[in-house]
Amino acid sequence: PMKVLLLDEPTNNIDLEGIKAMKEAVSNYDGACVIASHDMSFLDQTVDVVYLVAKKRVTRLEGGVEEYKQVVKSNVSKQRKLK
Repeated sequence: PMKVLLLDEPTNNIDLEGIKAMKEAVSNYDGACVIASHDMSFLDQTVDVVYLVAKKRVTRLEGGVEEYKQVVKSNVSKQRKLK
């Protein structure tokens, strides 16, 4: 059976040593991890695939975390233009 670990903001409320240990644990986990986090450094170092979930759609971002950052910047720019 496939193992899946779900992590919701795993780096909140832990110190730098805890974050380092979490990165190592996730990187060495023998299964799939689904991570929801705003910690871009953590995500940069731990994820292979990024999915954007928005407006009732799930989209795979082939460019990973960097593409996600660009999508967020674009959306912020659009919101500012609407004001």
